Amino acid sequence: MTAIPANFGQHHGTPEDREAIERLLTSYTQSVTSNDKPRFESLLLHPDIPFSSTRVLPKPDEANKSVETRNYASFKAVIFDSGEQFEQQFHNIAIEQMGDLAQVSLDYATKDVATGHVGYGWKVLHLLRVRGEWKIASEFYTAYPTSE
Repeated sequence: MTAIPANFGQHHGTPEDREAIERLLTSYTQSVTSNDKPRFESLLLHPDIPFSSTRVLPKPDEANKSVETRNYASFKAVIFDSGEQFEQQFHNIAIEQMGDLAQVSLDYATKDVATGHVGYGWKVLHLLRVRGEWKIASEFYTAYPTSE
């Protein structure tokens, strides 16, 4: 086996890349909070990317149910098309990046402005730098159990 390079396992980009990824994350929360669907969708590599909550995964007793992860339409229907107003924040952001590939792991809080209910969860985003611009290539998220 060849010797492992000294920088093996270090997935750190440049400060400029980190700033660009942080701007993307800021645009994400701002577009959700301002109900700006075109701005949000401009962050996506394509609207048909893998984008899903873990809630749609088949349960053990659903052996024949197929797994569909291209569920951006469901997210869009709730966040942008429902007429509801949400505020979103990200916390505990961890960014790993090497070249044109980045992974972001974070906790989120999404508040329904009308009811005050806040949903919390964890999400993982995969980003690709395409034509010099960072885009969301996939998003998977889960929700923390609520105590309501």
